[in-house]
Amino acid sequence: MELGELEQRMASSDMQIFAASCQALALANTQEAYELLREYVCVSDPYRRRCVLAVIFDYEQAVELKSELVAALRSEKHFLVTTALDQIVSGKAMVEEEELFGCIERNHNSLSGYYYGALMNVQKTAGNLDRILRLYHSSKENSIRTALAQCLQGFCNSENYLLLFDLFKDEPVSHIRMVACRIAKAYGRGDLLRDFADDRDGHIRKLVSCGI
Repeated sequence: MELGELEQRMASSDMQIFAASCQALALANTQEAYELLREYVCVSDPYRRRCVLAVIFDYEQAVELKSELVAALRSEKHFLVTTALDQIVSGKAMVEEEELFGCIERNHNSLSGYYYGALMNVQKTAGNLDRILRLYHSSKENSIRTALAQCLQGFCNSENYLLLFDLFKDEPVSHIRMVACRIAKAYGRGDLLRDFADDRDGHIRKLVSCGI
């Protein structure tokens, strides 16, 4: 489809046509297509804005749209928040850590566990560790707690790994107990792994059998 035709379709009042046109512009992979998409990234209609945000970060040039991404993270529209977080989880976009934490904390327990993956690449500082621990302890859904446990695994060091191991080892959720096993294995603690030799989860038993 020619750019001129897509330009006309982007102006359509039909949301299906608009959404399909956004997808076509993302696939076009040209500067002209990017510039046309960019014209709509701040459109007043939040549903159209979501369509644009969902695809425009396929373009490397979209690194210039950090303020637009932050605006979506701060939005009261949940679908804009999740669309923006999706770009971060996928590695297509980045924002300042304070903006990311602020968004997650404002929307805590209203997001699926998938979106907490946006925290995987934050700096491994004591302050960030404390913030993620607070999220973990206040989480209401197992999928969220699992995602945060996986994030916390990345904060392990020789000084704190036992604290995190103890936090996860007795969890009823097998995916979280698995994180405890991975921590023990990473630090060569076969003695800690032995406690999981008869775990009810077969994946954990397999990891233990290979790690002792």
